Amino acid sequence: MLVADDLNLGSRFFKNRALVYPILFKSMVFAIVLIRFHIVERAIIAVWGGGTIVQSIPGFGGGGFKRIVSVGTIMFVVMIPFFVYREISRVIGKSELRSLIFTGKTKIESIQFKGQRAEDA
Repeated sequence: MLVADDLNLGSRFFKNRALVYPILFKSMVFAIVLIRFHIVERAIIAVWGGGTIVQSIPGFGGGGFKRIVSVGTIMFVVMIPFFVYREISRVIGKSELRSLIFTGKTKIESIQFKGQRAEDA
């Protein structure tokens, strides 16, 4: 997942649109990537163990197409908060987001102007 993120997978199409679009699109793309790697991993394990790729098919996602779709759906939903954090961090900046999350204040509120707090100005 980190390699796909470093390759900017899924960040080309919705970069300057409302944040909901890149968040959902990236979650979908990464869910598909994870499903594909899961299938490849199962096939490699089957071949490594002396079987064939066809013998590994019942093991994909616990067995069958419905299970693969359900695992993909779970991955899609699980990755939404991850990409929410990443996209908001991209828009407002990492330090600003961390300051907001951990202190409850933005950095602008923390700056003092001529002995006054930003709230009093």
